Amino acid sequence: MKKFLLVIMLFVLICRPAYAEEAPAMDAEAQYALGIRYVNGDGVEQSYERAAEWFALAAESGHAKAIYNLGICYLYGLGFPQSDQQAAECFERSAHLGDAYAQYNWGACLYLGTGTQEDLNQAAYWFEKAAEQGHVSAQYYIGYFYDEGIGVEQSDEKAAKWYMAAAEQGDDEAQFMIGVFYSEGRGVSKNDELAAYWYEQAAMQGNAKAQYNIAICYDEGRGVAQNRARAAEWLELAAAQGVARAQYSLGVYCYEGYIKQDFERAAQLFEAAANQGIARAQFNLGVCYSKGHGVEQDRKKAAELYLLAAEQGLSDAQCALGNAYYHGKGVEINKEEAVKWYRLAAEQGYAEAQECLGICYHNGHGVHKDYQEALKWYRLAAEQNYPDAQKSLGNCYYNGDGVTQDFAEAVKWYRLAAEQGNTEAQYNLGTCYYYGRGVQEDKEQATYWFMQVSGEDTAGKMKLEENGAETNRHQDEVTIVSLSLSPQSPDAQKKQADRYYYGDGLEQDYEKAIHLYRQAAEQGQAEAQYMLGVCFFEGHGADVDYDKSAQWFTKAAEQNYAKAQYQLGMCYYNGKGVKQNYETAVEWFEKAAKQNLTDALYAMGYCFSKGLGVNQDNAQAAKWFEQAAAQTDAGAKNALGLKYYFGDGVEQDFVKAAQWFYSAAAQGDTRAQYNLAVCYSHGIGVERDLVKAAHWYEQAALKGDADAQYNLGAYYMQGKGVNQDLEKAAYWFEQAALQGDAKAQYNIGLCFCFGDGAPQNDAKAAYWFNLAAEQGHAEAMVNLGVYAFSGKGIPQDYERAAQLFKAAAELGDDLAQYYLGICYADGLGVQQSAEESAGWYKAAAEQGYLDAQVRLAYCYAHGIGVEPDSALSVYWFEKAAQQGDVDAQYMMGVSYLYGEGVEQNIQMALEWFKRAAEQGDTEAMAMVEALLEALKS
Repeated sequence: MKKFLLVIMLFVLICRPAYAEEAPAMDAEAQYALGIRYVNGDGVEQSYERAAEWFALAAESGHAKAIYNLGICYLYGLGFPQSDQQAAECFERSAHLGDAYAQYNWGACLYLGTGTQEDLNQAAYWFEKAAEQGHVSAQYYIGYFYDEGIGVEQSDEKAAKWYMAAAEQGDDEAQFMIGVFYSEGRGVSKNDELAAYWYEQAAMQGNAKAQYNIAICYDEGRGVAQNRARAAEWLELAAAQGVARAQYSLGVYCYEGYIKQDFERAAQLFEAAANQGIARAQFNLGVCYSKGHGVEQDRKKAAELYLLAAEQGLSDAQCALGNAYYHGKGVEINKEEAVKWYRLAAEQGYAEAQECLGICYHNGHGVHKDYQEALKWYRLAAEQNYPDAQKSLGNCYYNGDGVTQDFAEAVKWYRLAAEQGNTEAQYNLGTCYYYGRGVQEDKEQATYWFMQVSGEDTAGKMKLEENGAETNRHQDEVTIVSLSLSPQSPDAQKKQADRYYYGDGLEQDYEKAIHLYRQAAEQGQAEAQYMLGVCFFEGHGADVDYDKSAQWFTKAAEQNYAKAQYQLGMCYYNGKGVKQNYETAVEWFEKAAKQNLTDALYAMGYCFSKGLGVNQDNAQAAKWFEQAAAQTDAGAKNALGLKYYFGDGVEQDFVKAAQWFYSAAAQGDTRAQYNLAVCYSHGIGVERDLVKAAHWYEQAALKGDADAQYNLGAYYMQGKGVNQDLEKAAYWFEQAALQGDAKAQYNIGLCFCFGDGAPQNDAKAAYWFNLAAEQGHAEAMVNLGVYAFSGKGIPQDYERAAQLFKAAAELGDDLAQYYLGICYADGLGVQQSAEESAGWYKAAAEQGYLDAQVRLAYCYAHGIGVEPDSALSVYWFEKAAQQGDVDAQYMMGVSYLYGEGVEQNIQMALEWFKRAAEQGDTEAMAMVEALLEALKS
């Protein structure tokens, strides 16, 4: 449910006439208005006691809003002793008079039993009454009541109706719930697109549950195009708010490398979720401790975590805990305990546990030996296509363990396992073909399956047929004898390793891959050496070990293998596994580049461009980028475009720049798409075309480029290249803002401030202004300062406002300088200083800020913070008057009329009075009439 329902609303504000204190003769509306003025300290000293008195007077006349606000006074003890009962009575009375806020709060009192007896039926009645008047929180709660059947008959349709009403008014919890309803098809037709839409609306308001749900939508491509980068962004936000499932999911992203692989962060996220009781997070954290991924290896800790998850019924963890007890990893060996946990997982249908339980029964480990039970569990796992169990089941048929010996049935199960890459099954299937057991004898098929065994040295394991076939039993586990076979060649080992590494026709298995790569690498196979380096670098099949990675890259690089030379260069560039050395990095990059390896060509261009390991040489950089671009490398094309754009190392040529940007953009390069949009936006190297600019901004924006998202937002805001659409403008500003773009944060703040494309919300506006201000955005500082000054969106805080104005003022912002002048003039948030005030007015005035010019003119006229100087006063009045300020125009008339600061000139006085009069200034009109009469005489 939403945050706990509080019986609280702000005092209701209305437009107020400026009544004076002689209020006893006022009507109820005036009494109420005066109460509001005392609440806000508007023209009077703030006083809740006086406010409560006026609310009470107005309430006596039946003024609904006054009665409601009187209830607020009683609820919080403002001006009266705190009394829930009196508050509830006021809310009830005002509710009957039709006030929506009171209806909502009276419903809340009935719901919570605050000041009255709990009555869910009546609570629902009053929530619905307020909801019908458009009260957004009431709409949410009556939706919740219908959803749960609280005080009303449960109705998904009515719940959906009210959730939708509140969602359309911007209530984030309602947006989340209507998203759930669309996702589940409750009360509305199931619609994944609308579910994702509403989740994202709520997520953009900071709703953590919605952030998690929209992340899952992007992860699975449900209702939106699959986009794991976007999913990761939302998971980050939800995880930061403590959503355990988001922490777990983001941990998986970090662990699996869906975003930048980072075992340490993955472990931290798993721990955060595990501490909140998420079983899968506990299990995954256990895996991290077991493998030493992101944490120091600690199998005891791993077992403890497996236990936590296993006790919650997680089959993966139960099986892992069984393995720990079976092999004594992190706990003492205890086969009986292993069987206990295997059985719990097996009974949930977990194939690996079923196979392990079968092994225990087969060998009598932790249970009495029972081939029938072993067969039962093997079969259950085998029927789930689990290759180890298929192999074990084949062994049972081959040896007649618990079943009548049947070579043909054995072959059937061996084949299923062998085709999934199980080496023991491949070996045994080869033996069956060799001897014609269960299949027709076929030496070619036998050889084929032996070759799949991945290079195991099988020499000496076979006795020839004429000496009699031999079955060797060892600890009740069968080993089928086979043909003597020479070791597999390193090229074949590398090829088989690739199949395991990439999951090409076999189940992906990094550990098997690295085993085979090592065999081939130790025989000098360069590509295997390179891939072994990749495995250690990425942590595939082994712990990350940059030292070993660099060693294997070196071995392959020294054999002139271009990919290894490039990767070794990257090791030296980044200082991973070797001491950072740009010069050596360039040496290896160049060796690979001379073999036309695209990545190396680009790296050479980058190093020459930045002067890393070589003397900076933009001409050389352009040459290398051009070679990479010729091989259709999009990044190099974009880099070459930038060289032509800025004339770095080549003659500046905007047309060629735009051509290279276009070529890279068409290949999907995000920065090139952005750069091409800039060209179309300003007509640089291409004919100016705002529609095409908008198109390319959108292409880059959809891929998450913050600059493009901001510019696309600006296009929608201004209707440039697209139809004006304030909602889309706000959407794209927010997308960029979520990535930390200060300009976008400022602009989405403006959207919330003015209700342009987003629901007007001062608190959200202040939130975004604050983020932009923290990055030094001067205009955001000013707007945040105004909010702090006025108490809109954030608590009123003159000191903070003054600090923000000063920070922006020192950056040269004229509006901030003006507001800072006001702060010093009135001593608001700073020590009062007329001199400081005048100084800041002057700084703003010199930048042409009209209001500052007027105030500075008055300072010189009256000697406030400066020496009196009528000439300077007139100078600044004239500056403002020329900008159309009516007061300044009037003062210019006065100055010329009396010769103050200028030589007296009645005609000039008349001209300025006329300008002010044309703008409706009545005093100026009178002066014009008077002067015209005087001139006649």
